Amino acid sequence: MKGSFLVGKARAILIVIIMTLLVLSGVLALRNLPSVQLKPSESPEAVQAQIRAQAETERPVYSLGERVNITIEVHNLTNITLSLTFGVSLQAAYIVDDSDNSEVYNLWGHVAVLAVLTYLELEPGQHHQYNFTDHAWWQVDDRGSQVAPGIYTIVPSLSLYSDVTVELAPATVDVRAP
Repeated sequence: MKGSFLVGKARAILIVIIMTLLVLSGVLALRNLPSVQLKPSESPEAVQAQIRAQAETERPVYSLGERVNITIEVHNLTNITLSLTFGVSLQAAYIVDDSDNSEVYNLWGHVAVLAVLTYLELEPGQHHQYNFTDHAWWQVDDRGSQVAPGIYTIVPSLSLYSDVTVELAPATVDVRAP
């Protein structure tokens, strides 16, 4: 009786370990999702954007260490209804670059996402907002260290699985020492 109990318990632990590894491998694989999907054999200059992903902040200047609330607004630029498919549960995120265009902070690396298809339908001219009040940028880098004063660019990022072209419209913030 005791032996079969231990075998059952070991099997349950093994299942939990395997499930955890599968979830972690999915999250790690999705860490660097592409922001834009272009149609094959077309250069970015030759493709007219179908949607615009625009980053916005509450104001252009922030004190060092202050919370920066970010909104990503996705606009349908066409005269047709677009059915967008996303590869993970978090449809939009943001990346922060410094004045040298080096990536400082990437929200994708700081949130848990599920590898599931999600959908958004946008009528012509319609827009959809993603508010990151729960995932604001606290002016830290990916390691959690405070960034230096300077100009930072907030670039929208979408987990698009659809074959649509995206115009990225970043926001710029000036982080100043108090």
